[in-house]
Amino acid sequence: MEKELLYKYIDGRTSEAEEQAVVDWLQADPGHQQELNALWFVHNTTLVNAQRPESRPMPAARPHWYRLPAVRRCMQAAAALLLLAGTWYASRSVVIENAAKQYLSIAAPAGQRVDITLQDGTTVCLNAGARLDYPVRFGKTRRVKLSGEAMFDVDHDAARPFVVETFACDVEVLGTKFNVAADEAAREFSTALLRGKLRVTNKLTRGDEMTMNTNDFVSLSGDRLALRSIENTDDYLWPEGIFNLAGHNFGEIIARLESLYGVQITVEKTASPQLNIIRGKIPVAMGLDYALRALQKITPFEYDSADNGTITIR
Repeated sequence: MEKELLYKYIDGRTSEAEEQAVVDWLQADPGHQQELNALWFVHNTTLVNAQRPESRPMPAARPHWYRLPAVRRCMQAAAALLLLAGTWYASRSVVIENAAKQYLSIAAPAGQRVDITLQDGTTVCLNAGARLDYPVRFGKTRRVKLSGEAMFDVDHDAARPFVVETFACDVEVLGTKFNVAADEAAREFSTALLRGKLRVTNKLTRGDEMTMNTNDFVSLSGDRLALRSIENTDDYLWPEGIFNLAGHNFGEIIARLESLYGVQITVEKTASPQLNIIRGKIPVAMGLDYALRALQKITPFEYDSADNGTITIR
């Protein structure tokens, strides 16, 4: 291992990849740890023996017992160990804080879901078209950024709050499972709490904040938060590949199909078909044609597909 990289590691200036390379090198051979310790001791000794500025007063004379060789060696060794521990802690803190500022991104393609487990064990399921930005390593706050829809399952950690940031609101987790949907272009935001507690802070209206309990649903009404109960928990089966039809009108279902499959659907019917679906679910994996044919059994309409993938409903 190059000494230049090891000194960067000691100073806490390594990237995530470089830090992992050093860790792998240390684990490969117990003797590597001794080599690193030796470099660390030289580094710290250099710091200890660095010339003092002239303006700094010299330390007071040592007591007689300190000048005994054995005692002096013990004290010097103890000082070196304390400095070593302090330098290690400081360097690790720098690495963690720097990593917390480096973000990765993951997006779910049209017609697909993406599951991801974050560094703290949090599981996230991204719905089609959603994007999640998250740090390489969490710092004092576990903060991620979301565009689109995602289901989160977060373990409670009072010392490190988990925050989902969207264009409209910040959702602070108090140990929970919840769904967030944020569409900045349409100015739509909602979050549904399936388990635990949430705190939602509106970034569009100062002082607008709500604490949610299980089965609460919060959405934007204008620029303010509105609270109600979840109407149908089947709407949140999408991480399992289930598209719920019940309780939604024709326009809502078509808009959802466009999002799920990444297509454009044009409705040319003069009047939107009337639906009264009490119970109905469609497996997303069966495809768009299957979903449209299933919908045709509920309400009459015809559709065709253009070469560019656009669907027209007549």
